[in-house]
Amino acid sequence: MLVADELGADPSKIHLQLAPGNEAYGGQFTAVCSSTKTNWRELRQAGAAAREMLIQAAATGFEVDPQQCTASNGLVIHQESGRQLAINLD
Repeated sequence: MLVADELGADPSKIHLQLAPGNEAYGGQFTAVCSSTKTNWRELRQAGAAAREMLIQAAATGFEVDPQQCTASNGLVIHQESGRQLAINLD
């Protein structure tokens, strides 16, 4: 959810699913979301970096300055023209 929030994803389209463990990787466990508690900053930074890459890619396609684009509710939007590109997380 932290990554999706930073990406500007549409929250209504987020579906969380627990990943199954695999004995091939040794002992695996969750400890009341300790990975989120200890790595939330890195998760947000990864999401923000991905958002900036999506904005850059959309701006290149729109042939506009990336500073004129935003990401919100699952779309990269060029404010001046109203052009939009969907952020597909599937």
